[in-house]
Amino acid sequence: MIRDPHIYLPGAETVKEGRIFSGRRYTWANEPLYKCYYEIFGPSRHFSVLFCVFVYMQVFNMINSRKIHGELNIFSGIQNNMLFIGIWIAIAGIQCMIIFVSGRVFEVSPDSINWEQWVIALVISFAMFPVAFVLKFVPDSFCPELGKKSAKEEYVKKDDGLVKRRSS
Repeated sequence: MIRDPHIYLPGAETVKEGRIFSGRRYTWANEPLYKCYYEIFGPSRHFSVLFCVFVYMQVFNMINSRKIHGELNIFSGIQNNMLFIGIWIAIAGIQCMIIFVSGRVFEVSPDSINWEQWVIALVISFAMFPVAFVLKFVPDSFCPELGKKSAKEEYVKKDDGLVKRRSS
């Protein structure tokens, strides 16, 4: 890495201050933006943080999606499903490894992200829990088209408990 990148690249003094570049290689007009920095520094920390936020939002959403019928306690019974816990820990651990060691393979910063950026990414990702909790209280009347049966379809419950769709 260049000791004083600001001598060679305009705006690169922000690297010394711990800031991150946007990571977009080209502007909307297809002019080079981060391209010269990418060739020297590798992938942007900005995209690394976004990648981390995206994956951890999915990881936390796995817990939210365990309960789908308005149940408020999303953690009830989680200790009884060791396969779920194992997969959840594996995905979270693999994400850490991707951020720390994968470099250009996954287009993440070769310097990884610092602890402050990890905290920011996890706090933003953790927002999945309160958002999902609040959405459970939104009445169905606010979204009347969701789950609405068409006039031509009718569902019939059979004796064995299965539901059969029948068109009329």
